[in-house]
Amino acid sequence: MSKVKLKDIAETAGVSTMTVSRVMNKDPKVGDRTRQRIEKIAKEMGYQPNLAARNLVSSRSFVLAVMCDHVNSSYANQFLLGCLNECRGSGYHIVIDETLRDSDKSIEIAKELVNGMQAEGIILLPPVCDDKKLTMALLEMNVPFIRISPNDQSNISPVICMDDYRAAYQMTCHLIEQGHTQIAHICGRISQRVSEFRLQGFKDALFDNQISLPEAYIQYGDFSYKTGNELAQILLNLPQAPTAIFAANDDMAAGALAAAQMHGSKVPEQVAIAGFDNVELARVVWPNLTTIEQPVTKMAELAVQLLTTRKQDAKNANEQTSRPKLHILKHALVNRAST
Repeated sequence: MSKVKLKDIAETAGVSTMTVSRVMNKDPKVGDRTRQRIEKIAKEMGYQPNLAARNLVSSRSFVLAVMCDHVNSSYANQFLLGCLNECRGSGYHIVIDETLRDSDKSIEIAKELVNGMQAEGIILLPPVCDDKKLTMALLEMNVPFIRISPNDQSNISPVICMDDYRAAYQMTCHLIEQGHTQIAHICGRISQRVSEFRLQGFKDALFDNQISLPEAYIQYGDFSYKTGNELAQILLNLPQAPTAIFAANDDMAAGALAAAQMHGSKVPEQVAIAGFDNVELARVVWPNLTTIEQPVTKMAELAVQLLTTRKQDAKNANEQTSRPKLHILKHALVNRAST
């Protein structure tokens, strides 16, 4: 079977080859109805684009990049899957690189992504998004970038986040409603603002419900399974151990689950455990984790959309000016067997 060409699609659709080419190159000048009809015909005919030729003709790479500090985290994995799925639908490719929390190394990586991979835009996950030297370098390189849940929500770039304070407040109230008055919290990396918001939401929920908070009930982790496990062991061995533990992410909550099993404490009968994020891990551990569903996938999809549509938006100065740079997405409490 011969390879389907643009002129074949044009003949079937009754349009010019140029129109088909514009559709394949995501040209905003093509109307939605025409674009959708041509895309449908191309799919039915089994058209496979020549990416190298497309990139050469358009002088574009159709590559986006994600920079994070820990590619193996559940959060990063879910975010990347969201990016991948959205990129597939937009004709883009996604690449990822780790920074190891070194500003100079991060800048080198960013330059390689932009100059070597020809990345058209970069998505910065926390805590990389808080590296001021890196964001300044990106501004100097004039490369578009999106920050996910940064400490600084200034308008140097679009920001995508959720209401971490409100979510933590809601989860703590959920545990209180179940009869718990001895509730501990395992914080995330305290240098990240989201950890502060989640901790404050936890504290305020207890205060508003006139529940005391012993100093030992707050333990400081780093969002890893390891610290969740180690800190939960400390909590469970206290003279007056908590009856509920709220961890600032699902990885630490899963570590707390393992600690409870090692300690011989039944979950949720003797100690309830809740997490935050609702990543895949929360659904595969047992008991399944009660958690806050952070819209990680939607954050990823929106980040890709903001970067892939920026050229089209730039054609309309008024639209570009009015576009909000702060995007706050909704969360939800997911009640499962661990509480």
